[in-house]
Amino acid sequence: MSEKSSKQETARLSNIKKLLKLEDITQKDLAYAIDREPQNLNRDIVHDKISDKTCIKIAEAFPEYNHLWLLGYSDIMLKKEYAKSLNREDESDHIPVDSVINLIKFAGYDVHINKKGDITISDGEEIVCDSIKTKKIINLIIDYVNFAIEHQRCI
Repeated sequence: MSEKSSKQETARLSNIKKLLKLEDITQKDLAYAIDREPQNLNRDIVHDKISDKTCIKIAEAFPEYNHLWLLGYSDIMLKKEYAKSLNREDESDHIPVDSVINLIKFAGYDVHINKKGDITISDGEEIVCDSIKTKKIINLIIDYVNFAIEHQRCI
């Protein structure tokens, strides 16, 4: 799996600190809410090494928050606001392709875009999906996320 960027790590840390302030809780309270030892969570926060698992546990403990925001993949903090952004009539307001590409990268694949705008997915050694298949995959992911949010299902 590819390493997380320092920008993403910093976004995670910043978002968790914002959640602590908004919820008026301490790091210790958060640790207990996600079933972690307070000193372990503190170590992760001090070293800015917040794992995917920790972000997902926080999203489960505080379901009103957008898990993509906690993971550092979205600027939209609340699930209801994220859902609103996906239900707009203007197609440009739906999930941006960049967000889907970030999710594919998060899954451990390399995404390549050439000068023509063709997108391919590889596992680091060989192409997994050519441009046509990749566009179909991106559209399927967008449709799935829209469906899940519309029907209030966790993704």
